[in-house]
Amino acid sequence: MNNRRERREEKLDRELRDHLELDAEAKMDRGLSAEQARYAAQRDFGNTTLVREVTREMWSWTSLERVWQDVRYGLRMIRRNPGFAVVAILTLALGIGANSAMFSIINGVLLRPLPYPEADRLINIRAEDRARGITDLNISYPRFTLIQEQSRTLESVGALVAQNSNLTVQGNPEQVESALATSGFFKALGVSPSMGRGFLPEEEQTGGANVAMITNAFWHNHFGGQQDVIGRTISIDARSVEIVGVLPASFQYLFQQPGPQIWFPRVFETSFLTPDRIRAGASFMGVIARVRPGVSIAAAENELVSLNDTYRKTYPGFYDAGRYTAHATSMKEYLVSGVRASLLVLLTAVGFVLLIGCTNLAGLLLARSTARRKEMAIRQALGASRGRLVRQLLTESLLLSFVGGGIGILMAANTPVLMRLLPPGTLLRINNVSMDSRVVWFSLALCILTGIALGVIPALQVSSYKLHDSLKEATRGSTGGVRAGRSRSALVVAQVAVALVLVCSAGLLIKSFGKLMQVSPGFDSDQVMTFNFSLPLSKYPHRPEQAEFYRRMVEAVQQAPGVQFAAVNTILPMASSLFTNICPEGIVCQGGGKDPVTAVRSISPDYFKTMRIPLLRGREFNQFDTGTSKIVCIVNESLANQYFPGQDAVGRFIVLPFGNIKMEIAGVVGDVKFNGLNQDDFAELYYPQQQSPVPVSTSTLVVRSDMPAQPIVNAVREIARKLDSDLPVTNILSMNEVISTSVAQPRLTARLIAGFALLALTLAAIGIYGVMAYSVAQRKHEMAIRIALGAGPASILKLIAKQGLALIFAGIAIGIVATLALTRYFETILFQISAHDPFTIIGVTGLLIGVGMLACYIPARRAMSVDPITALRDE
Repeated sequence: MNNRRERREEKLDRELRDHLELDAEAKMDRGLSAEQARYAAQRDFGNTTLVREVTREMWSWTSLERVWQDVRYGLRMIRRNPGFAVVAILTLALGIGANSAMFSIINGVLLRPLPYPEADRLINIRAEDRARGITDLNISYPRFTLIQEQSRTLESVGALVAQNSNLTVQGNPEQVESALATSGFFKALGVSPSMGRGFLPEEEQTGGANVAMITNAFWHNHFGGQQDVIGRTISIDARSVEIVGVLPASFQYLFQQPGPQIWFPRVFETSFLTPDRIRAGASFMGVIARVRPGVSIAAAENELVSLNDTYRKTYPGFYDAGRYTAHATSMKEYLVSGVRASLLVLLTAVGFVLLIGCTNLAGLLLARSTARRKEMAIRQALGASRGRLVRQLLTESLLLSFVGGGIGILMAANTPVLMRLLPPGTLLRINNVSMDSRVVWFSLALCILTGIALGVIPALQVSSYKLHDSLKEATRGSTGGVRAGRSRSALVVAQVAVALVLVCSAGLLIKSFGKLMQVSPGFDSDQVMTFNFSLPLSKYPHRPEQAEFYRRMVEAVQQAPGVQFAAVNTILPMASSLFTNICPEGIVCQGGGKDPVTAVRSISPDYFKTMRIPLLRGREFNQFDTGTSKIVCIVNESLANQYFPGQDAVGRFIVLPFGNIKMEIAGVVGDVKFNGLNQDDFAELYYPQQQSPVPVSTSTLVVRSDMPAQPIVNAVREIARKLDSDLPVTNILSMNEVISTSVAQPRLTARLIAGFALLALTLAAIGIYGVMAYSVAQRKHEMAIRIALGAGPASILKLIAKQGLALIFAGIAIGIVATLALTRYFETILFQISAHDPFTIIGVTGLLIGVGMLACYIPARRAMSVDPITALRDE
């Protein structure tokens, strides 16, 4: 085998020499002289030979004995320089660990398939009105029924309605997340109970049995995993419910974690809509479906367009028939589209941190390779080929990379634990974050690429040294030293450019988040506590009974010590809202969802005082606004300006198309950010809870107090226990916590990228300092001569600063161009700020110049303190 290899290599050598002659002749034909052509051909031949030698040496790694020799020698070299080894390993551990951690998040959130069979066939069906900019709406029950019955592209269609339920166990009430779902929901997901059965068709009809399926976690938490759980009953919302099935432990809810723990049939038995509104096309259900095998999502979307026309013709007067149309989206795309841009920005940022760290280490390795020139020359004189030297240096860099990467991977393994410490709702699919095989392979590939990237420049630099120059004692001005210096300078320029991009990106996101937090929510959140209540329909079946309970609750809480104001609201600001069509005075109602849309809330008197929402005109609700008095409402400033421009809206009328309810506007209040600080102001309407046209079984109590939170919490719990001992008090949060939760995702993005930017800035400063310190050390003899000839400290400082600033300004110029090219890709996650904000770029540029000058000043001080007599005697 060796003889065949030698003959093959001899043949390749002859072919290369023949190619050299032909190449020289070709260059002469292009006008070069014979000497120039020969020189150029030899240069090309030398490059080709080096590649061939390196390739041959790489193949020799298949010999375990040679690999072990290189590893042992590399370990000895690392032990000789423990300080360098520690710095390199820690830098790589941070860089590779951060990249592995970030990739594990992206893998869990964006890349991993949904945990259902053939999940790529799952779609989400939502309604929207693109003309009015209204998207992501629920589906009405009649539209769902039409899609379920007439679709030919969908294999199964299911619907669900998430809610809260009150569970009573041994007299102790607690609130649990629950959901109403059709059997098609579980069929679409491909999920079957691990114990018992699913819902029967007759159980999904009006008057069906009170049954439920429970999750595996609920089974273990409340029944200890007992096998006789099927057939047992539990008290839910003051009614007895039979458990007919237990969902498998692998079952995951789509939209949030942990998700509903108890599942009921009959989606039309929701607690927040009247049966009349459900039958008339009110949108309240989330709908998912599974396309048939071989059918594309695009085909399902086209069919929905046709079914939209059918629905409009079949139910022309329904709320959602006029402008709302149903559309299909891949379920995975629907879930992750909102966080993809932020996660990719963070992955890019952490990749830049690793890149800066690698350039730092590459500069250190270049310095070490220069110091090892004589060693490499001796090895070359003893017969080592250039490929052999390159292989040895690459082995050393790979050793550093794998040791640092191993530590980094161990650090990244804690990512799932850290992710679960984030506030709920910060990231969807957060439970899928783990160190699976894909993350491990990514980390290993990163170690290999990093090791090669670190070692290739120093290795090629060493391989280019001339043997006789390297063996000379005085090689201070050799070509190799100049080339190494240029390489280190180029690395510093790259560091500064990448650092500028990353710090500018961080500056933009931090400034964006700052602007977001400066947005007034429209109310005063300080000293306000919130409490959630869900009244069971079995005990409070009608709106008057529900309103009466909340009236008594508010009256009792207002008498508690320290309470200034108390009120209830169906949905808290910053959380969400319900929407309805309205017909302001002067606009003819069209019906069928074609009328204007507004957000609606049902509130009790003193709500605006409690939240300190300013009353601009008219009056607030009072105790005389009851179910038997004149029907009134209060609108926000946006609604008043939109439909009554230049007029006083107080005293005008608004008609609710459903039920043809005519409401007189009693007052106008300021706008409130009901759906998030980053949302534009939207028309909003409030009506008294005593006159609410929809059920008010679920509401939030808001309490303003000048006392600490805990006494207020205890007082509200005691009052609720006295009013209804089976009613739990849940979701106890301050209003500041509600706002903080609403901005959890942009805050996380800004904090992470700020940390990455700080690390990048530190690494860039270290890189500049390292290059300048090495340059000063190499030019110590020159500095001594300059000082001996009369150069003062200022001229030495100017000389060093000029060299450093040249590198910094070169990196800044490249970085600004890169920043302008790259930051525009995440403009969608910025708030009220341009991706090319000049103040941010100028500020970051000034910061980098300052940091760079500081990094240059320390070596310059060292150069100014050189003793010329000592330095020249050492030479």
